[in-house]
Amino acid sequence: MDYEIKKVFRPSHTRRLRTKTPRLFIIHATRGHTDLDLQDDATLSWFQHAPDRGGWGSTADVLISADDDSIYEFGDIMQEHSAWSAGYGALGSSYEYGADEYAISIE
Repeated sequence: MDYEIKKVFRPSHTRRLRTKTPRLFIIHATRGHTDLDLQDDATLSWFQHAPDRGGWGSTADVLISADDDSIYEFGDIMQEHSAWSAGYGALGSSYEYGADEYAISIE
């Protein structure tokens, strides 16, 4: 199967420059109050309009479509990573970090 990779706009607060080499993948399933036909559009909208929560915002590095042959990429995944994952910023602690610093996040 051939996939079309689409570059997608994302707010700057949802990305960080990588300081670590990615060594794993984080796979997450979108869930929400929509049917499967709307999941891709709902997730894209969520990522593109992520609220700025103190410099953090919901996103992933890649979204794989559930209903067509599209892959959406939210930046240069080897140079930057998503700024919201695995509790990133939840407690406001300077000791917290997101697993995305070490991973490529796939939604």
